[in-house]
Amino acid sequence: MKKFVLLVITLGVIATTGMAQKKVTLYESQNQPSAQEQQVKQGDIKKETLYVDYFTKSRDLPAIYMQTARNQVILGLINRGRLNVIDGERFYHGGFSQRSSEEIIKNSGARYVMWGTLDRYEYKREPAKDGKMNCTARMHISLYGQDLQTGRMFDPDDIQVSGWGPNMDAADAQALSNICNRVDYFVEENCKFEAPVLQICDPDDKGRVDLYIGAGSDMGVKETDQFEIYKITDVQGHTSQTKIGTVTVRGVEGPSLSRCRTKKRQADDIVSAFNGGVKLIAISAGESLF
Repeated sequence: MKKFVLLVITLGVIATTGMAQKKVTLYESQNQPSAQEQQVKQGDIKKETLYVDYFTKSRDLPAIYMQTARNQVILGLINRGRLNVIDGERFYHGGFSQRSSEEIIKNSGARYVMWGTLDRYEYKREPAKDGKMNCTARMHISLYGQDLQTGRMFDPDDIQVSGWGPNMDAADAQALSNICNRVDYFVEENCKFEAPVLQICDPDDKGRVDLYIGAGSDMGVKETDQFEIYKITDVQGHTSQTKIGTVTVRGVEGPSLSRCRTKKRQADDIVSAFNGGVKLIAISAGESLF
């Protein structure tokens, strides 16, 4: 019988170091406070809570693999830094063997709930050139969720991971450890948040414009994160949002302050709206590949 390895996972938050700040000229009206003054007021951005419920598995997989996959998902959620994470297992002292009741989830105060299943596993052994064995493991996990505030069900997020090693235990362990790095998409797609646009800087020599938003390390913002910029207007008592651009985070400069770069072709619209006194907001929109 194949020997299974128990993977012990330590959950922790990776602290980020401060970013160097550049001197800039800012667009601002005479009555407008500085970005540094405004960021103090941005505690209104609420970090939502996500409840991690029970995970299931296919019959041919050992329970410890399912539990390890679940722990890796929790680790990925914590590392992303955008949500408060509740491990539903803590409410079950006698064993966590089924989905949580609606009452337990509601009493946790969570806005979101997620669950998952580890449903496919493949492994392959091939001889290497040196006469030893090369082992490959492939696993598939599906993540599901719901926004309890709106009732919206999330589209399933299918995660496939692979691992390699001199034996199957090593290959399995590597595949399972890769799950935590694949959770960002689930968070960015389903748990968006908005932040105010605080100030806009002078264009650089390429016509690109930097701006400050009122969200930073407290919300897990990191370099290469993207935000969509919307202008907010009133239409006969109704609020209208119009997208006018996308920006990429170039520096996280505080718990509630980040510097973002606009695209050149969108800079004029953003600057014009801001200088015209139009309210602008930034809504999280995933991560740039560049």
